[in-house]
Amino acid sequence: LARCIAMVLIWNDLACGDREAAAVLVAVNSVFQVLAFGALGWFYLQVLPGWLGLPTTSAEFSATAIVASVLVFLGVPLVAGALTRVLGERARGRAWYEERFLPRLGPWALYGLLFTVVLLFALQGDAITSRPWDVARIALPLLAYFTVMFLVGLFASRAVGLDYARSVTVAFTASGNNFELAIAVAIATFGAQSGQALAGVVGPLIEVPVLVGLVSVARWLGPRLFPQDPTIPTPATTSPAPVRSPPMTTPRPTVLFVCVHNAGRSQMAAGWLEHLAGGRIDVRSAGSAPKDEVNPAAVAVMAEVGVDLAANTPKVLTPDAVRGADVVITMGCGDA
Repeated sequence: LARCIAMVLIWNDLACGDREAAAVLVAVNSVFQVLAFGALGWFYLQVLPGWLGLPTTSAEFSATAIVASVLVFLGVPLVAGALTRVLGERARGRAWYEERFLPRLGPWALYGLLFTVVLLFALQGDAITSRPWDVARIALPLLAYFTVMFLVGLFASRAVGLDYARSVTVAFTASGNNFELAIAVAIATFGAQSGQALAGVVGPLIEVPVLVGLVSVARWLGPRLFPQDPTIPTPATTSPAPVRSPPMTTPRPTVLFVCVHNAGRSQMAAGWLEHLAGGRIDVRSAGSAPKDEVNPAAVAVMAEVGVDLAANTPKVLTPDAVRGADVVITMGCGDA
């Protein structure tokens, strides 16, 4: 009932998903779980089974207990985090809060989760070893659930036009579960040694390796489902590619042919030299009084030897053009 709001960021990064979209979905899901998890739990455990003709007598619990568990597990940390940020920034500044305080406080959330899981394993150890069939009955539906939800999320996102990065983000958000919340609610509602708590312990044991595998599936499917998408991750390499220096190139010499009155002599000389040099020389032409097109007579003459001047545009002679040339050749034009 509750989407993952922690590890999904890790799976998303490993699959090169959209970080901004993942952060938005995590925020929305966090608020939604605080507001709606209790009502959804009551609906799925009490109302829906009756509609489907399934027995509900075995699900003896208090909806109020579920709501209280959610408010304690999610609401209290949310309020505490908001107050800590406001008071910390007001007292010591944002730089101190984000650069010194958060790095010290952040790992304690993981420590608390690991402590809870270890404690539950200690309490449920006998049940896990003595009831392997029950563990398998819990594991197999979860395995199918994670896989189906991931593939449905990925293909549905692609069908509505999302790119690879956002499709992967939606897929992992849809498939990941908030097993921390599930464990907390199961313990508070049914007891630490209940079957529900056992299911909560088995959940992350299945979810973590399955989602790690789905990261590889996402990276493998990416080029096949989104062949033209620039957000597709490139294949990973074991070592960084060596940095290669750009090849040393010798600048091409620049030759400028100059003429006047648009007689076409400079364009003819430039075209012929460019034809002979084969790109080894940067050949230019300019004139003191160019017109809009090369002299038609010059175009016709050069066409006979395979040089096309029809697409050339006469250029005006400027001091910068002269300074930028290694060699300046005047075509018998003394006043150029």
